[in-house]
Amino acid sequence: MSDDTTTPKRGKRTARSSSTESGSTSPVVRRRAATATALAAVAALAVGLAGYALSTPPRGADDAARAAAQGAAETPGGGEESPSAVETPSDSPAEATAEPTEDDADAGAKEDAEKDAAKEADASQPTGSPDAPGVAPDARLAETEQPVADPVAFGKKATAGSFEVSVSKLEAIEGKAEGIGEVAGPAIRFVVTVRNTSDTELSLDAAVVTAEYGKDAVPATELSQSGAKGFPATVAAGKDASGTFVFQVPTKERGSVRILVNQSASEKVAAFEGAAPTGKG
Repeated sequence: MSDDTTTPKRGKRTARSSSTESGSTSPVVRRRAATATALAAVAALAVGLAGYALSTPPRGADDAARAAAQGAAETPGGGEESPSAVETPSDSPAEATAEPTEDDADAGAKEDAEKDAAKEADASQPTGSPDAPGVAPDARLAETEQPVADPVAFGKKATAGSFEVSVSKLEAIEGKAEGIGEVAGPAIRFVVTVRNTSDTELSLDAAVVTAEYGKDAVPATELSQSGAKGFPATVAAGKDASGTFVFQVPTKERGSVRILVNQSASEKVAAFEGAAPTGKG
């Protein structure tokens, strides 16, 4: 009896044990498997996030990359030209330093040639030459330094080269202002006579008469009217030619008056000194 009772009990335990080993997994095992799976998924997610973070540049770098790409697209090679490459301000240094064109060089060379020709033409004309264009004879003589002969008294003759000169008929008058810049006032009037002592005709176109007064030799102002009359253009050989001249000289300064006759740049200046009449002027 006892053996029959015990044997079935062992058989039951063995059956439960076999059913546990050969049947479905226990709850503990399933929980451990689920936990392991979850951990594996979390690890995979973490690895994926880390890889994304490493492969994605920061926002600033991304903006810089986009800007560089846009700049590259706007370059001449990218199909669009940048505004700085297309438009140049009118006052840009590039225009100021532009190289001269061939036409500019030709114009400059022509201008230089004209200037050189003008200089050569001026150099070919001697100072005081009657043929010098655009210069009045009296202006040429006034600018030319010439020796002055020893002065003689009024009424006497002074010899200068191929002509003789005398000053006569001095008188005091009240000069009238009839020319540009002239002022009316006390003046003296006198006659200058030139005698041609040469064998050829003598030109008087360049002859100039001036007057000074006082110890400081103050230049007197010439009046164009009040009986004034210039020399003729020429005087024949052995003949005389006269001219009448009027100069403003203060009455108190007439004790010392000097009259100069400059006939040409090649001759000495004839000089006359003395007292001029005061009259009522």
